[in-house]
Amino acid sequence: MVVSTGTTMEMATTEEADRARSAVPLAEEADTATSISTATDDETETSANELGTELTDEAVTKLGSIAKVRMAVRCARREAKRQRVQCARKEARRKGNNDNEVARVVAEMSVEQQLRLRQQAAEAR
Repeated sequence: MVVSTGTTMEMATTEEADRARSAVPLAEEADTATSISTATDDETETSANELGTELTDEAVTKLGSIAKVRMAVRCARREAKRQRVQCARKEARRKGNNDNEVARVVAEMSVEQQLRLRQQAAEAR
């Protein structure tokens, strides 16, 4: 089995078949670097608004810690929910005005139906 070093990436091979076992190169744990976040609350808030459904490595690095990432995701979800609720309320108000018109038309049709029934009853006598 061939092991990769920090700078070269080699495939792991089996001794029996001399074939590549995996297309994923091996890496050492020391290859990853940690970063310290210096983001303020304002920067975190603007980052939360920019978050989509998928976080990139750059976004995670910008925010600093997983706790901040989770907080930013929650804020983004809350904002999306707030927008959905606001849109639903606008739609309900718009449809509410239409409901008044429908009620008026139904009342007119009911009055017309009662008049026709009276006329038919008078003609039948």
